[in-house]
Parts: sequence; C-alpha cells; structure tokens
Amino acid sequence: MSEYKSLYRKYRPRSFEQVVGQEHVVKTLKNILVNEKINHAYLFSGPKGTGKTSIAKIFATVLNCVHSVDSTAACNDCLKKVDINLDIIEMDAASNNGVDEVRFLKEKIEQAPINGKYKVYIIDEVHMMSKSAFNALLKTLEEPPKHTVFILATTDPQKIPLTILSRVQRYNFKRMSDLEIINHLKKVLDNEKIEYDDEALKIIALLSSGGMRDALSIADQMASFYENKITLEGLEKNFGVVSIDNYINLLNSLIKGDIKSVIKQVNEFNINGADASRLINGLININKEWLLYYKTKERSFLKWINLEQCLKLKLSVKNSLIIYQELYEVLGKISRHEFPFELLQIALISLIEKLDILTELTLNENKIEPIKNTKPYIETSPIKKDIIPEQNNTISEKEEVDDDFFVQAKKDNFLKSKIKIEDTNFPKHEQIFNDAKEVLNNTKEYFFKINDQTGEINDLTSEIESLQSDANTSEQIIDANEINFFDNNFKIETYEEYMHNVLNLLLFAKYKKSDCAKQYAALKRNDEMITSDVSSEYLKEKELLKNTKIIGATRNAIVFCVENYEILEKLKNKAKDYNLQSYIDYLFNDGYKTLYFISSNEKDQIIEKFNSFRTSDGKIKIPFQLIEPKPPTLINPKRNDNAEDIYKTFFEKKKED
Repeated sequence: MSEYKSLYRKYRPRSFEQVVGQEHVVKTLKNILVNEKINHAYLFSGPKGTGKTSIAKIFATVLNCVHSVDSTAACNDCLKKVDINLDIIEMDAASNNGVDEVRFLKEKIEQAPINGKYKVYIIDEVHMMSKSAFNALLKTLEEPPKHTVFILATTDPQKIPLTILSRVQRYNFKRMSDLEIINHLKKVLDNEKIEYDDEALKIIALLSSGGMRDALSIADQMASFYENKITLEGLEKNFGVVSIDNYINLLNSLIKGDIKSVIKQVNEFNINGADASRLINGLININKEWLLYYKTKERSFLKWINLEQCLKLKLSVKNSLIIYQELYEVLGKISRHEFPFELLQIALISLIEKLDILTELTLNENKIEPIKNTKPYIETSPIKKDIIPEQNNTISEKEEVDDDFFVQAKKDNFLKSKIKIEDTNFPKHEQIFNDAKEVLNNTKEYFFKINDQTGEINDLTSEIESLQSDANTSEQIIDANEINFFDNNFKIETYEEYMHNVLNLLLFAKYKKSDCAKQYAALKRNDEMITSDVSSEYLKEKELLKNTKIIGATRNAIVFCVENYEILEKLKNKAKDYNLQSYIDYLFNDGYKTLYFISSNEKDQIIEKFNSFRTSDGKIKIPFQLIEPKPPTLINPKRNDNAEDIYKTFFEKKKED
C-alpha cells in the first residue's frame, strides 16, 4: 500500500508559481533573486497557514540552485532534494529555544555550504525563543558570515525584541481571501476526484480564517467522513457549523422578542456540537454585513451572506448596533466561562430586553408589560384569515380568465431579481404623535382627499409660516420630510400582514372584476399610461414609476411590481407622499389609492400561495374572506422646504409648557 499524504502536505507549493496569494512577497523575493541583492536576515510574519515556511523553503532552494537558467526558479533536481538538502537547515524555536541551542547554532554557522552558495537557516516560530537566547543570537544575526542567510518565521512578531527586528528585512503575510481559498480547493478536489458542494467550500473558507493549510486539512477530514464527498451537512455534524439560514432565523427571533424560539435554537446548536464562540462570531459578522450593506448598498461587503439572505433580516440600524455591542461584550467573557451556552442564553435574553427598551419608548411609566402593537417588525397576534368557512370561498376553476394576473404571472418575464421589502422604520415617541395632532388641529385648513371625494388640499407651508415661533431656539432642526402624520387608528403593519393584504387585493381584483372594471383596464394599458407625457410637476414621480409594472388594481388600491431594489425602497417609503399620490390621482383621475410595491421574488411567493388554494377537483378554496381594499386614511402633507419653520411650530407648545 502506497504511503498516504495529507492534502496540505501533498499540495505544498514547490515553486513561486504554485504559491496562492502573497503576491507582494513573491514579487519582492523574485526581484531580490534577479538583482542578486541578498540580505543576511529576513523575517516572515503573518497568520498560521499562509505560506511562511513554504515560501522560505522555495526561496532557499532557488538561492542555492546553480543549474537553472531562470534565476527565480530551481531546477527539477534541486526541487527533488529540497527536504534532504544539507545547505538548508530548518529549526523549530519552540523546542530549541535556549541559549545552548543558539551557541550550537553559532558553531555550525562557521561551516561553509556543501553544494550551493549559501547556508540557509530557517527558524520557525522564532518568537518562542527565550530572552537570553535572543541576546545570544544578536551579534551573530548582525554580522554573520557571507555564506549565511537567516529566515525567521513567526505568527507573533510583537514578542520579538526590537533589537532583532531592526536587524532583519520584514515581510508581512496576509490572510488569504475566501475566493482564493475556494478556487484552490476546487483545483485540489477536482484533481483528487472528490465531490463537493459549493456552499460547503464557502463554509470551509470561513472556518479556515484565511489559512490554506487549515482549509486543506478540513477538506481532507470531510472527504474521509463522507467517502470522497464534502457536504454542508457533514460540516455541521463534524465541526458544529451553524448554517447561514439558522443564523438569520436566530437574529430574526431576537428582533421579534421570541425568547422561546431563541432558547430552543441555542439548545439545538449546543446538542449539535456548535462552538459558542464561533456562533457569536457568526452572528456578529452577519449583523455587521447587514449594517454595512444597509448604509452603503455595496455588495462587495457581503462575504458571509448573499443579497437575498441579507434582505431576509428584519433589522433596524439601532437594533443592529445594540446587537453588535452586546454580542461583542459576551464574546470576551464566553471563553473564560465553564458553561458557555448557559451564559449565551442569558446574554440573549438580556439582549432582547434591551431591544425591547429601544423600540418601546412609547411605554407609560407605570406599565410593566410592553405595548406590543407599537413594536416595529414584531408580529404579536396571528392574522385572522379563517373568518368564514372554507366551503363558502370555493370558486370553480372555470371562472378564471386568461388575462388574469395569476394566469399571466408564470409567463411574465418582467422581473428576475429575488429581493424582499424591508419594514419601514416608524417614529416611536408618543409625544411626537400628540404634538403632530396638535399642529394639525391648529392649521384648521388641512383637508384630506379620500377615494371619490374632491376637495382642495391647502399647502401646509402657508399655515405654518403664519404661526409665531421662537427665533432663538438652539434645538436641532427637524426636516419636514422626516415628519409623518398618523390617524387615531394607526397600527404598524407587519411584513406578513402587508403580503396578506397584497394577496387579498389581487384575489379581489381577480374575482370581483365587475366592481373595479375601470382600474382593471389599467393592466391592459400599463406601459402607455405610466410612460405618457405628464406636466413638469410630476416628472420625478413618472421617473420612479416607469420602472414598475401594475399587476393588480381595485377602486381603492394598486399593486406594483418593481425591478430595482433601491427604487422599491423609495416607492415603499413614498407610498403616502402627497406628490406620488397626486400623480396617481392624475393617472386614474378618481382619488388617492393605497399603494403596494413588491419584488419579483414576492410575486412568485404570492403565485405559490395562490396555487396552494387549488384543490384536486380543479376548484379554488380561499381560506379567508375577501375584503375590498380601503383607500388610504391619511396622506402626508405637501412637502415644505422650510424645515426651520416646521421645527419652530412643532416645538413651540412644548417650550411654553
């Protein structure tokens, strides 16, 4: 039986061309060889498994090869003898760290090389040497014989005395990128005829922390576990790896305040052998990537998760920052704790309480229980869908029309991107609501235009300018665009409720066409209507809506499908804006509408949901009562550019009190 070599030994680079990463080091060493500017001492520092010792051996071999025409490459004969070359001496400072070993080394240095030009001493883990050993090496390292070259390697250069560092040329090795590790693993595994999952290689790259040796060792172990096959399931069983989906579920459970679900998930991770420190690191990294993408919209920051996974997270900026701070604090304690998962569970419960405090600023002082209806992103009660028995909602398949959304949707190539809408951040101070209502009451001239009702909407700017204000205020100015006005029945809509309302609208439009024939006709002239010429005051709104497609409409509501994620977010935030609603009134000429904006991914989900209503006998059973969508109860006022006047009016009453 032939001798088996582990993958990291078998695929250790033998030449500069085989080195993965570290281009800056390789280029410098090649230039040294070409120009023959050989220094007497080098220091290679960097994380484990990044190629310090391998490159040191390559450099030493090329330095002593006298047969090759290429000054940056060794001949085949020298490459075969690299491990038995008497002119290349490799030492481990971890076991040879005393003064006696250094004195013995000084005696051997005087000996001339046997075959090559130089006697090369590679001292690995040099930071493990004692202080007296370093002192004994100082003079030799400063003025060695001309035929001697030292290559020192370390993972902890801070422990090396400055007197040593000043006598060497230092080269810093960097961690390899995940892409470099994954590409190299694919070459090795393809050569070894080992099957693998792409997701599994991504996890291996993350586990290796930028070290190729660790990545090859993990791949070698996993190939043995599943008989030449590397899978994500095997990694989870052997290394206690938590999948990205599980990380996302845990974070969303934290945001929802679902303590029972959080504890259950953490217990499952513990049973499956997950490492508590690695689990916290994963949560921190995913949370960090969401925050970076949310602030920059730059996909290059997404390394752990992809865009679709990022959009599944129901985070807010403030919650994200609190999660990062709390988990980072726990990470420092957990390595010293005897029962890490117990500490983690208590820490996550404490974190939920802090997140509740953050999003529950509307609580009364004397109340202990939170007002759960005011929490963004947290669904506190199930949607009541089973209002009437299913048999009352049975619809024959023959009632479907060929031009219906649910028939056409599967053939529609309009959108390709898989994205989701994030919940809108709502104001949280109860006092702000009260002050906003008082401002509206003071204006007296502010009217709402609802459904078919017609009436003049007065510009709020003229009313505000007429009010007295304190010109000497030093408080922060609030932009008028940041102020939202709500009615008495205001309720924050969860994501599930939002999608249920969209489904209800589409089904109502499908089976109640006689009630909304005028709006349904808009589906037939979608492009003509949205791209038609408009007055200059609606150019911005037209520019936004030209990237959308109407997929359903009733008398009081419209559903748009949006291709671009950034435009999707803008439109979601502007659903009740005066300018956008006025443009919708301009297009339909029958009042304001409740506007819904969804992505192609969400459109596909709605189609799947509709198909689930189909019975084996070809009928449709809708498990909830179809309700005609209502018009918006309130529209944000016309935008006012004078933010200072808004501020003064808004806080005048508070200052008088």
